[in-house]
Amino acid sequence: MNLGLIYIFLLFFQPVQTFELVDTDYRISSSEKCDNYIELVTNGSFEDGNTGFSSGLVEDCSCAWSSYCVASNAKDKCSNNLWNPIPPSSGQNYLIVDGKVEGNGTFWMQDIQITEGIEYTFSFDYFPDISGSGLPTIQVELIDPSTQNIITTLVSSINGTSGTWTTHSHNWESNFTGEVLIKMKHIDAPGWSDFGIDNIKFGHCEDCNKNNLVVNGGFEDGNTGFSSGLVEDCSCAWSSYCVASNAKDKCSNNLWNPIPPSSGQNYLIVDGKVEGNGTFWMQDIQITEGIEYTFSFDYFPDISNDGQPSILGH
Repeated sequence: MNLGLIYIFLLFFQPVQTFELVDTDYRISSSEKCDNYIELVTNGSFEDGNTGFSSGLVEDCSCAWSSYCVASNAKDKCSNNLWNPIPPSSGQNYLIVDGKVEGNGTFWMQDIQITEGIEYTFSFDYFPDISGSGLPTIQVELIDPSTQNIITTLVSSINGTSGTWTTHSHNWESNFTGEVLIKMKHIDAPGWSDFGIDNIKFGHCEDCNKNNLVVNGGFEDGNTGFSSGLVEDCSCAWSSYCVASNAKDKCSNNLWNPIPPSSGQNYLIVDGKVEGNGTFWMQDIQITEGIEYTFSFDYFPDISNDGQPSILGH
């Protein structure tokens, strides 16, 4: 069934004092035409139990810090009154973690083989507060197994949403071919740090013809195809935006750095609202029921080295 038009808008909502930049290339793609999705993670849904991965924590299906358990309900790991009877995000099992109290614990790792030039999607489901106390910050890194050096940080900080499962998805294009280690860890310990992880995926669409629904998401056609709650003004002016090839084309003062686009010739440069809440990009698209869509964009947060605005998309 065709659901018709939806309205997408992006806004920043963190107080900003001056000159911030959003470097964007908006893409909303449908997986409808992906006939051959290649999943690289083994047992990411934990339906096969405690197999296919390693952990810096110990396996212990009891109320014990610095441990994990693969089970169908949080109470299967810890039955005390603090823990809620949380089921999996989907399926029969999930990874239940009773985190490290010092706040930095690698709870899931797996080696995969990647290929240069392929855009991969990494995603997982996260329930942050099984015992109702604190939202641990999750970080995900790709590691070179031979040197243990960090290749890239796939997820720098995710806290999830209290009391519910949420899916977090991140795209990354590989610049080499070889083996990498995916490492998931919590980097702080608010409260008891009891949380759930489910449906870990890292894969790509082979021979995929994705249909991008966003018009002029790379801004190569200039100031067309979108609307904004800010005014178009290619000068040093708050509450305005400019489509250009370099940040200095909008504001040439000494605070602004000469940042080029993430790719192509143009991008959207934003000089945000000083009160900290401004809708800077909007576009209508047509969607269809039953199709999984991917929304992505590139972001450069601090052209004038003055804070990093939080971005919210609806």
